[in-house]
Amino acid sequence: MNDGTVAYNGGGIAGRAASELNKWIGYDMCASKPVTSSQNGICTTHTSCAEGAQVMECHPRGDHNFFYANNPDHLLVPDTAWPFFKQFSLP
Repeated sequence: MNDGTVAYNGGGIAGRAASELNKWIGYDMCASKPVTSSQNGICTTHTSCAEGAQVMECHPRGDHNFFYANNPDHLLVPDTAWPFFKQFSLP
């Protein structure tokens, strides 16, 4: 949430992470609910999307180097992302 490189609400070099999330929610035609929470509320998953798709967002506090738990929430991105992605397969 404190990333100066990819700012959640806009700005920065790549910016607008919140806007990009909303694009994926739209692309996957996700309903506004149900949304499940995990990782002590740091991650939310939109589970009612077209064709079984899901969209997960995680927003740990910290700067751009949060990837390997360099954040106050101790969220390990690979350890969180892999269980989510491995439940899906490509046709």
